[in-house]
Amino acid sequence: MVPTKDMLDQIAKEEAELVLDQFTEEDAWELGCLMVEEAKKRQARIAIDIRRPGQIMFHAALAGATPCRGSSYSPGRVMVIPPGVPA
Repeated sequence: MVPTKDMLDQIAKEEAELVLDQFTEEDAWELGCLMVEEAKKRQARIAIDIRRPGQIMFHAALAGATPCRGSSYSPGRVMVIPPGVPA
């Protein structure tokens, strides 16, 4: 699928809305626990990884989860990059 201008504009809008002023270890814990709870309801076989450069903030692997090979970003991973820090 080739992204259209409308699709790219929508992604840019959503990305701008998802910028957080701060993201603490407690935030990571709460978000991770909510994601695990929802994944269990759906019987999803996933691993959840929340990190910022150089720090794993939350990790959980549910039953049946398999490693994602060949990618530094995978479904279920949330990457937190503080403003001004290169990714």
